[in-house]
Amino acid sequence: MNLAVVSPKTTGGSQPCQNLEYKIFISVNYCSFDNEKNVILSHMNKKSFLKALTEVYTRLGVTAHGVGVIAIRPIPKGTDPFKNADPEGDVLKIPKADLDAYDAPEKAKELVRDFCALQDGVYFVPSYGIDALTKNYYLNHSDEPNMETLDKGETFIAMREICVGEELTASYNSYHETDHFERE
Repeated sequence: MNLAVVSPKTTGGSQPCQNLEYKIFISVNYCSFDNEKNVILSHMNKKSFLKALTEVYTRLGVTAHGVGVIAIRPIPKGTDPFKNADPEGDVLKIPKADLDAYDAPEKAKELVRDFCALQDGVYFVPSYGIDALTKNYYLNHSDEPNMETLDKGETFIAMREICVGEELTASYNSYHETDHFERE
């Protein structure tokens, strides 16, 4: 990660170094974050985009479970097929009670309940917003998964070689409170 602080700007106050705003760029993988505009900036150019394509292993597709993640090429054991999906890797912790009580459309809150890990009564949601879910949020549950997480759902790696066309699955039990899910 590269961190650069540039262009301090005084916003008021009489004391030195009081009320300063900084434009901060945090560069991670192919992206950076501009906190002044509160946006992620792309640093990917044609060359880095084409190079990143060599690390693409999956796509979303129709599965027996509805929508799921499908291998588009063999995935070797130990590979993280989503390593370029989230340039920041940060999550926000939203207590279940706060989500339930918040005045937001119920269908929007269902997205959090359906896609974000719930651990000890707290949802772990992507810091860049629910509209920017990456493919790993579409992993379906299996009692015999081919993906595992070693860090409670932050990253996933292949437990064995996964073949082209095979659905990637994880055991929700390994990183998610599952008693509120109905399973067939």
